[in-house]
Amino acid sequence: MYRHTTNKILSRSLLILFLLLITITTVGALPHAVVQAQDHEPLVPPNIDELVATANDQGSVRVIVGLNMAFQPPGYLSDSAAEAQEISIAHMQNQLLAELSEYDVEVIAAYKSIPYIALNVDAQALEQIRVSPYVKGIDEDIIMKPALVETIPVIDAVSAWGQGYNGAGQTIAILDTGVDTSHTFLGGRVVEEACYSTNDPGSGYLTLCPSGTTGPGTASPYVDNCVDTGPNPDENLCYHGTHVAGIAAGYESEAFSGVAPSAGIIAVQVMTRTNDCDANGTPDDPCVFAFTSDVISGLQRVDELRTSYDIAAVNLSMRNEDVYTSVCDSASSALSSLKDQVDTLRSHDIATIASSGNAGSSNGLSAPACISSVISVGATDDSDDVYLYSNSASFLDLLAPGVDVVSSMLDESTGSQSGTSQAAPHVTGAWAILKQAQPSATVDEILTALKNSGVNVTDSRNGITKPRIDIDGALGNVASPPSAPTLVLPVGGVSTSCTPVPYKWNVVTDATSYYLWINDPSGKNVHAASYDATSICSSGVCSTVPSITYEDGDYTWWVRALNGSVNGLWSSAGVFTFASSTSGGATLNSPVCWTTVESAPVTYEWDAVAGATHYYLWIQNPSGAAVHKVWYTDAAVCSGGTCSVTPSLSYTYGDYSWWVQTYSSSGYGPWSSAGTFTFDDGTGPPGAVTPGSPTGGTTVSSAPTYTWSE
Repeated sequence: MYRHTTNKILSRSLLILFLLLITITTVGALPHAVVQAQDHEPLVPPNIDELVATANDQGSVRVIVGLNMAFQPPGYLSDSAAEAQEISIAHMQNQLLAELSEYDVEVIAAYKSIPYIALNVDAQALEQIRVSPYVKGIDEDIIMKPALVETIPVIDAVSAWGQGYNGAGQTIAILDTGVDTSHTFLGGRVVEEACYSTNDPGSGYLTLCPSGTTGPGTASPYVDNCVDTGPNPDENLCYHGTHVAGIAAGYESEAFSGVAPSAGIIAVQVMTRTNDCDANGTPDDPCVFAFTSDVISGLQRVDELRTSYDIAAVNLSMRNEDVYTSVCDSASSALSSLKDQVDTLRSHDIATIASSGNAGSSNGLSAPACISSVISVGATDDSDDVYLYSNSASFLDLLAPGVDVVSSMLDESTGSQSGTSQAAPHVTGAWAILKQAQPSATVDEILTALKNSGVNVTDSRNGITKPRIDIDGALGNVASPPSAPTLVLPVGGVSTSCTPVPYKWNVVTDATSYYLWINDPSGKNVHAASYDATSICSSGVCSTVPSITYEDGDYTWWVRALNGSVNGLWSSAGVFTFASSTSGGATLNSPVCWTTVESAPVTYEWDAVAGATHYYLWIQNPSGAAVHKVWYTDAAVCSGGTCSVTPSLSYTYGDYSWWVQTYSSSGYGPWSSAGTFTFDDGTGPPGAVTPGSPTGGTTVSSAPTYTWSE
């Protein structure tokens, strides 16, 4: 029989079965591996007998069951495939529950986006789970606990603020003991609240949810069960989340601030109280801890909110009692389920950041930091020495300050705390700043930026060196990508017989290098090379002359700007025609083939064409506008087989193109190939305009007059 959430799950079952029928009807049958249980031998996990013994001794045991089906993080799937996967997960959850309907089973959480279900089961139900074809793994619901002044300058956050990066527009999630939303240090920036806390008084577990699961007040730390009624009466057990939130995103002044003082906060209570901490691995009664199943529920809530907020990262300042000397992705079904949920968030570019734990281990991390897709964080002091109790290992990701960190506490107070719990929110706040600077950055890209820019710190206990984060340095690695270059020449389908061909484009602000790609008439790449901006760019223009053997036909080329390792956008395509011989038009002599002309006036020369009575000279300026279109008679401009014209034009810096067309008694002749040249009298391109008024946020009451310097 089901307990506690039976009706909810059964009604959801009817809805899911209905949706499944719709999906199969409209998009065809789902893949066998998704809809049906995969073939396997009856499950006999190594600890199944221990779970049965615990259930017999206590009457029941909390477990997380892995379903026997294929799974992909939904962010890597199409919308329809992700929806079909969710339907399949719910379908298999209900198939398993149907098998267990004769036993004492309580559904703790039926997860929407990962193939797991959290249950409280008796020994008989465990025996059925042992042989169920719908089950891939099972493990006890792991318990995690909170992992217990001037750190902001250490990580160079102030420099980031000076550049306008303070987490504005980004949101971070704090899964912890709740958050005091009214604390002035948090500035009213808690945008959402939720609570997933176990309520099972018969087993000694007391909920910390004031009422409901989501909505204002649900993550309040001021509930009765947060108050210590044991050795320290009236002490609040739920201070931890408020302290962590303040480190990540608090603000009083620049002298006393969290890392990302303009970021929004999602507060999620995931802890549960027990008055028997000895049984749960901690010596003090009472205490708070989090079941893995409740943490997953909190992470799923964050995933649901990603369409309403730009969520940069989730903070998990918690750890279990074990230390893992290698990644723990498959160490248990509980951790496998947690990894799948972390991967789901990561597939949507949301990082999950966790403290490494405070067991003082020099060769292992606690869960959840030991999960490979979690960003694990160890603690240092303000002198960049590794904190004595901070867990360390070769697979630790980052270090951050975590000793004597002052932040918000309950009842409008502040206080100092130490531990990897305090280190993790430094990274969470940093993540919000870097996502503000580059919203499209992936988790891997931001992690790489933090690793590459950090200050190397060596742990004296094991000789392992890891980066302590430096936000200002990381900003340089995730800067906004450069804009697309504007191509100058050869473009617009211009025809040339000149070799070599120079390629020119306008300078892009902040570009440190450029990548030039050229395809020949068959579409084959004939040139792909990177150029340092300082070696090919001057006076606002970049130019290079690659060594290419040209054949007749249309060439296409593109340029991409880079800022360090950050790729910018590709330019639009430039197209030109290479013609080794002209098609009967006039042969241009000078200025041609992109020669440089240093003074005006400019004389245009071409060979006379037999029988031609008139010539039409067309000249185009650097912006592509025609500045000269005039007919000339052969008698007026030609002598001794050469024609010459010196138009009265005003020239500015840049590349000019010109053509000649003939006319005779037979009619119009063909156009010549293009003649091209660069006019550069030493003045260079026009400089930047200096604005006059209105500027500086001036308020005007009528239509303004705009002024600027020449």
